[in-house]
Amino acid sequence: MDPDFGRILETIRRASPLDLFLISFVLLPFVIAGWIDVADGLGLGFAAKLATVAVVIAAYLFWLFYMVAAARRRDAHELCRQQILDYLERNKLNAVSFERLRERFSADYTDEFLVAAINSFPGQLARVTLADGRAGVRGGERDETG
Repeated sequence: MDPDFGRILETIRRASPLDLFLISFVLLPFVIAGWIDVADGLGLGFAAKLATVAVVIAAYLFWLFYMVAAARRRDAHELCRQQILDYLERNKLNAVSFERLRERFSADYTDEFLVAAINSFPGQLARVTLADGRAGVRGGERDETG
């Protein structure tokens, strides 16, 4: 039976950072043992094996911090998306300026953050230039999760 890599990747994408951490933490000893076996096969000494373990652990920690940062960004973009769509629906608007979003929700919403949030949900949000020339966002279709 061939593995369905598309399905595996989709499962990983939907997993929470905690799920990924727990699974990777359980697998880490096996990964380290595998790399030590590779070092043994290459005839490397103790210092090289220790360096191999250090590199594997450093890569693991880098990946872990990256995943936490990515999850925080994703959560912030999701909150922003929900705020925008709710605001548009509540006020019966088609679009809203970036300035109004900062006034209503968070002064910390930079143009770069708002553009990144919009780009994270291309079917639901679109960047627009309002009639007065200001940058804004237009709502689109909501999916089954929104």
